[in-house]
Amino acid sequence: MARLPQPEFALGLLLRTIRPSLSLDVKGDRGFVLDFFDRACDEKLLPGRLPENECSKNTIPAGWLRGIDRRDLNKIWNGKRPLPEDTARRILPAISEQRIIALWGDTSTGDAIRDLALKLRKDGLQINKPIDVPKAVYVLIKEVVKSNAEGNDLLRDQGGDEKIVIPGVQTYPLSTGRISGNSLQIGTSSIAISPAPPVPEELAPEEVYVQRALDAIAEKLGKEPVSFEQLKALPGKYAKFLVRQRTHYWSAVGRHRNLQEIRPDDGDEQFERIKDDLDDFLETTWMSDVFPDGYERMLKTLGQASHYQVGGSVLTSIPDLFAASHKQGMTHMLVNEDRIEWSS
Repeated sequence: MARLPQPEFALGLLLRTIRPSLSLDVKGDRGFVLDFFDRACDEKLLPGRLPENECSKNTIPAGWLRGIDRRDLNKIWNGKRPLPEDTARRILPAISEQRIIALWGDTSTGDAIRDLALKLRKDGLQINKPIDVPKAVYVLIKEVVKSNAEGNDLLRDQGGDEKIVIPGVQTYPLSTGRISGNSLQIGTSSIAISPAPPVPEELAPEEVYVQRALDAIAEKLGKEPVSFEQLKALPGKYAKFLVRQRTHYWSAVGRHRNLQEIRPDDGDEQFERIKDDLDDFLETTWMSDVFPDGYERMLKTLGQASHYQVGGSVLTSIPDLFAASHKQGMTHMLVNEDRIEWSS
């Protein structure tokens, strides 16, 4: 699973999503948490009151959330804590679709239901008529509580490398994501990603590829290689080419950082997998004997890199995550590592 940095627990997020659509006469956030489960669960299954010797000053003695410290209700509401496993197991079979439908019928308005329907549609749920709203809430609350009953959480612990969990409770295929400016948009949520770093005026120590490109250009021109400081001495198109390729390189550096932001646990590994796959893809191109010089070999290989269908990582199904500029920049990274050579 692709995880967001320190995601919250699902129940609080869901409760905060649905609360604006309900007009409940409750005292604060704690009161809403208590009242929601009282109204959503079948009262015939309500457990008895805890004995006094099992209760502390802050223990909830009765109701569906009996045994929970009252102070923890705020943590549940704010997404800082899930339901305890034993509480979730007790609540799960009592959650009633009919009672949830009645709750919206008794305490909501048409406008409020439409607003919630819009949110749920953005999260990928099929909402075609007003009755679908409480039915969707029923499905969601069951899934959230079931996950807690199993010692898991929909936002924190749902597995599967093909999906990413984001605020909005739903699980979205990575292929639904898209890059928009400096954010990754998935469903109704946005993950901020850093812009590419600016191209430094002076060469960074790791920019070995620049001299390799200059050597290839010199081979093309039949001249002695020049240094980066002598770039302006080259014919204009070669200087422009190298300036542009440096921009591509730093774009790839930026995308590497973005993968670290999207997947803090293994962003580096995912990037290396993609780079390895690109290396395999380009091998038969740059190793060919058909090129008259290193410059032509470099041009052809970079052009081929632009057509590379990114593979090797679970993140690559996000459209536009890797543009042609990133792929060419990653090719220069392979040159830095001596995995690709332009001139003999």
